[in-house]
Amino acid sequence: APTAQVFYPLFWHVSLFAVVHLIGRMMAVSVRAKLLAADSGKQLTAVRTLLNSICDDVVEIDSGLRLTRHSPKLSSILLHGPASSLQGVALDELMHSEGDRQDFARRRKTGSDAATHADVFHTRLRDSSGTSVAVELFSVPFRDLNDRQGHILGLREFTDIVPLVPLQRELPQTSVPLPGPVVQQLWN
Repeated sequence: APTAQVFYPLFWHVSLFAVVHLIGRMMAVSVRAKLLAADSGKQLTAVRTLLNSICDDVVEIDSGLRLTRHSPKLSSILLHGPASSLQGVALDELMHSEGDRQDFARRRKTGSDAATHADVFHTRLRDSSGTSVAVELFSVPFRDLNDRQGHILGLREFTDIVPLVPLQRELPQTSVPLPGPVVQQLWN
């Protein structure tokens, strides 16, 4: 009986210690996961903010390359009107030609090898009238909280055609009018 008097309290103390340690460990893991999720969310927000500053629109595509939400700006760029939703449409369906789709698929396959690989490339999208719209795509892969692959895409319309009207150059501002030869020299 003296062994039982020592064994049972010792057993309960060790069991209590183990349970408290296990609960503490689970709480630490939970807090760490929440902090990582918050940090990941901040990083995605930073990427979106940066892309928004240099692009006409920023969209998100899922692992099936489908637009995850409605984008009024992209709808307008492609002349669908802001009310026409492209949510769920595969990005490669919007590409102008088979060559553009193949190039996009090749780049996506190469980019999927490296989870942190960001890519920039030119392609052509087809607007609602069938006209080709040249765009530059900035692609940044990410994984969501459910470990699903996706991409944030910055889209910027571009053209490599020389403008029809040259940009106007402004004369430097001075308090004294410049003589004619100086003005002529500045313009040449």
